[in-house]
Amino acid sequence: LQTNVIAQAKTSLNSAWSSYQKSSSTVYAPISGTVSGLALQEGSVINSNASSQNSNISNTKIANVKTDATPIVSISLTEIDVPKVTIGDKATIMLDAYPDKTFTGKVVSIDTVGSITSGVSTYPTVIKLDTDTTTILPNMAVSANIIIERKNDVLQVPNSSIQQNTDGTNYVQVMKNNKLSNSNVEIGLSSDTQTEIVSGLSEGDVVVTA
Repeated sequence: LQTNVIAQAKTSLNSAWSSYQKSSSTVYAPISGTVSGLALQEGSVINSNASSQNSNISNTKIANVKTDATPIVSISLTEIDVPKVTIGDKATIMLDAYPDKTFTGKVVSIDTVGSITSGVSTYPTVIKLDTDTTTILPNMAVSANIIIERKNDVLQVPNSSIQQNTDGTNYVQVMKNNKLSNSNVEIGLSSDTQTEIVSGLSEGDVVVTA
């Protein structure tokens, strides 16, 4: 019984504190951190956007609050890509604002419910960066490569060099004795730019890439 009384007292205290914050002239931040990007100055008037019988609610942006948390980026996966990605997968992140920099991170959240826009399904995914950085600002455009499988010491060629036979098998053109010839190949993993060659080529072969 005493536990219930204490719980009710804590609930009442939290409710009273929340009401006090809403009615107080002092602005309280919902999280701890350092204020940045202050939008208002002393003497500025905040107009409430909505009101009720007991309180006024304002959506006016006052300031940004920077925390010590490691930055996160949000991307959207297609319905084809989302089954391949799992929590913990490593990723590289590129920003339009910094084309010469690449950041690393890992997948920490995948919204498997997703949303449909104009008949296209997308699944919001959150990537947490490995290190803190002050160069990334909110709402910057990002793109990410998520590593779903990794192999070491493989032979690879540019994707543009892979051709397909009429029977569905693959081949590449190689230069031997100043003559072009087709070499059937078995392919493995592939990325946006490179494809693994499992068999059919040897290291040092001259391959036609275009």
